[in-house]
Amino acid sequence: MFSSEVLSIVIGLTFIYLLYSLLATILQEILATLLHFRAKMLLKALRRMLDDREAPRPRPLLDRLLLWRSKQVGHPDTMTEAFYRHPLIRSLSENRQSHPSYLNRETFSKVMLDLLKGRTIKPGDDAAPHIQRTLDGGRLEWADLPIPENSGTLLFLRSIWIDAQADVDRFKQLMEAWFDEIMDRASEWYKKYTQFFLLGLGLLIAGIFNVDTIAIVGKLEKDPDLREQVVTQAENFIRAHPNLDQDIAGIQTPIPDSLKNRYEFLRQRRDTLIARADQIVSNDIARINDVLSIRRSEKACPKFWCRCTLRMLAGWLLTALALSLGAPFWFDLLNKLMKLRSANPAGPGSASGQPSGENIQPKIDRKG
Repeated sequence: MFSSEVLSIVIGLTFIYLLYSLLATILQEILATLLHFRAKMLLKALRRMLDDREAPRPRPLLDRLLLWRSKQVGHPDTMTEAFYRHPLIRSLSENRQSHPSYLNRETFSKVMLDLLKGRTIKPGDDAAPHIQRTLDGGRLEWADLPIPENSGTLLFLRSIWIDAQADVDRFKQLMEAWFDEIMDRASEWYKKYTQFFLLGLGLLIAGIFNVDTIAIVGKLEKDPDLREQVVTQAENFIRAHPNLDQDIAGIQTPIPDSLKNRYEFLRQRRDTLIARADQIVSNDIARINDVLSIRRSEKACPKFWCRCTLRMLAGWLLTALALSLGAPFWFDLLNKLMKLRSANPAGPGSASGQPSGENIQPKIDRKG
């Protein structure tokens, strides 16, 4: 079991990580909206589904941080290009240069069926023969696009067509299940990219605000009054934001491309996120920085600047790694620590290891 001092230090550090990870999450979401991260990740997933060839890989660092070139479809003779040229997909895009950031399973299956049925089908015609001809011939009549015979996508489409027994409705359901499975994986890819991006933002924030984990732990360890002030701020913050996890989930919810007045909605969302970031920096972060006396120009050991600089960089890196875990993690942990602290209040003699007064039994001397 933690002692009261250790628990207070952990609570204080967790609260600091929560505040700065909130700022990192908001900044990350602003950049994701402006740079179309979700649209690029959706394109990456569709390439994995529909194309066998690998897209041209950009520089690894920029690929990880900003997903450059994912916005471009790349080869004009791929099924992905044909998919994005479909009028329904174009109508979901903000402009000709952008791509939708969200697709539902019904939209995917509708577009795929149109590509496979071709342009010659007429109302009332049975779609099965047209799909069969496309799969047998290995050519998309809709886009005048040949599909290589050894294409993994073509082999898979033939496989689920056989499983559906040439039933178009069943074939549609199997394509939607395929789409759902790939989108689940794409969500995991996006989480990994987000965590990597948060690591970079966390390092930047740690350097700008001088959030040195090692120095903060040292201050909290030496000053009991400081620990109490930070814990009190954490308690007040939890009471003021009981549903913070839901607010974070709302921030990270993707915007459907079918939304009317999407530009106005994006502008309002951007302004709201900027206002939230400014509020966190001006209020919560400013208060905790004042309590901890965190200053950008602080010099803890001017005589040994090299050692001090290395220790500070290590503290920044620890902070960045912590912030990459995300605000929901630290909010959940802070709630659990607060409950633990409430369930195990420290007694008057707990710090020195002596029993509290209510547990001391009177000693009775028995004579005779």
